[in-house]
Amino acid sequence: MSLVRRLLPLALIAAVAAVVAYPAAAADSDGVQVVEAGSALFPDRAYVLTLPAKPKAPLTTDDVKVTENGKPVKNLSVLSSASAQGIGTVLLIDASNSMKGSIQSAMAAARAFAARNPGQPLSVVFFNSRPTVALRLTTDSKQVKAVLAKPPKLAEGTHINDALVAAVAQVRGSALGAARIVLLSDGDDVGSATSLDAALQQLDAQKIRVFTVGIESPDFQADDLQKIADDTGGSYAAASSPESLTKIYDELGFQLGNEYLLRYRSGAQPDQNVDVDVAIKNVQPVSFSYTSPSTGTAAPYKPAFKDKLFKSWALIPLVVLLVIALAVFTVRALWSLRSNKALVARLGEFVTLPAEEQAKERRKEVDLLLAAASEQKKRQKSFRWVEGFSEDVDVAQIEQDPRRMLLIAAGAGLVLGVLAAVLLGPFWFILCVAPVLGVNFYVRGKARKTRKDFGEQLPENLDVLASALRAGHSLANAMGVVADEAPEPSKREFRRVVTDEQLGIPLDEALEVTAKRMQNSDVDQVAVLALVQREAGGNTAEVLDQVTKNIRARMDVRRLVQVLTAQGKFSSVVVAMVPVGIFLFLLVVNPSHLDPLFHDPIGQIGLVGAVVMTITGFYIIRRIIQIEL
Repeated sequence: MSLVRRLLPLALIAAVAAVVAYPAAAADSDGVQVVEAGSALFPDRAYVLTLPAKPKAPLTTDDVKVTENGKPVKNLSVLSSASAQGIGTVLLIDASNSMKGSIQSAMAAARAFAARNPGQPLSVVFFNSRPTVALRLTTDSKQVKAVLAKPPKLAEGTHINDALVAAVAQVRGSALGAARIVLLSDGDDVGSATSLDAALQQLDAQKIRVFTVGIESPDFQADDLQKIADDTGGSYAAASSPESLTKIYDELGFQLGNEYLLRYRSGAQPDQNVDVDVAIKNVQPVSFSYTSPSTGTAAPYKPAFKDKLFKSWALIPLVVLLVIALAVFTVRALWSLRSNKALVARLGEFVTLPAEEQAKERRKEVDLLLAAASEQKKRQKSFRWVEGFSEDVDVAQIEQDPRRMLLIAAGAGLVLGVLAAVLLGPFWFILCVAPVLGVNFYVRGKARKTRKDFGEQLPENLDVLASALRAGHSLANAMGVVADEAPEPSKREFRRVVTDEQLGIPLDEALEVTAKRMQNSDVDQVAVLALVQREAGGNTAEVLDQVTKNIRARMDVRRLVQVLTAQGKFSSVVVAMVPVGIFLFLLVVNPSHLDPLFHDPIGQIGLVGAVVMTITGFYIIRRIIQIEL
């Protein structure tokens, strides 16, 4: 009785375990199966997906979702077994003398297998003392039917291992993403030059599964066929009679016809444990794990940066620019041999021109500036960009040659565009304009600040000018007092006016040049006042007081407008920065969401459109709130 009490709990545990284990085994055998396939190098991954039943319609990427550690994978593709780059099958058929009574049934079974999945890549290899490739991998149904229509010539020998190596050689040189082998034999290997372990190693390297079929006989041994199937992830089936072969091959054709090849690009880091989830529409999901290989062990080949640079089309404009620059430099160097202007300039530093010649040169410069100002007014502020840039460089007191700055910026932009095109893609060559725009914004911003400071200082400077006039100074001398007392940048500009007047330029024309340089219409009123004083005389100090009063009133109105339009300016900044902020947020949180914007043509067009619309919205709002006084 005590023995029964001791054995009863063990019996109950065994019974419960049997009940629990049976459904799990059934689910594994009847459910979805996923096995690694092909010889894809990390981060590329390839798996063979086997469905328990044939779906109503072939699977597509819309029906299958693959995630790694919860994140969707990249570049997912789903290929059926009927695809030329999908899953291929190699039929290995024993053609030894012992197959004399079974070869007709074997050929009929092979024809049934091929008819089950027409269009699949199929190869036929007969083997005896050596393997013979009767049909290389092809999707041509006519060629398959022609090869399987008649049995092969039989001979001595059963070189199964050599036949497996021949099948692997076909798969290795094809465009298939995965492959499987259906092996039929009525006996063990006899006389192969390749050992079974060596053949299994080659099969494992290519991730090829082998489904073995054995024709049983009194002397038949299934050990080798069973080992081949177990080690490669295939299955073994025994045919008790030649007539049962057709049923076995038909069932294999149905099973293998429900297989799909999944290929994608993994985002896992080296030596990382990766949990893979495969969700199929209307089918139970599958989960499994793998460990990503170490760096350098299975990573795909990545060309060096210099190789990508030398092969890039974006290098052509850079080379063309360098060739043109070299040609220009050579011509200028040869021309300088005849007239060395640099030498003349260096000697000129030690020679002082007479005042008459200085006045003559300055007069030419003033005439050109006045002509440019007149033309600018006629065109209603539409001046040439390069000339305006050069003037802004001068106003901002940047000690650089404007042309050299533009050339350096253009060269740097071209180099940046080439590097961006090589590293990120051809679309990013558009970054070549960034340095030119950056230099332009920097110079224009600095010149704008200088002009603003000049305008803010103008009323106080005019008060000093009026006080000097009341003290008995002439207008020219009073202008010199202003030049001595004014802060920068007014000191520099009024000193230019005084210098021009001393060189014989009328004071009103010198002030017009200053008004153009500083883009300040208030200075034009002072120029008109100087012209009236020169031609008709009068109480210049009182008129100047009224001009100063008008300028201060206009400045007050301008400040009021700035306050009233501050909200509009802030709105324009919000319109421009909100899309940029969202872009940066997604770039940090989930960069994969932005991949279509960089790699898909439609996404790239959408990105350019978004940038254009953002800039347009910013410009429209700024134009609405821009009120000229």
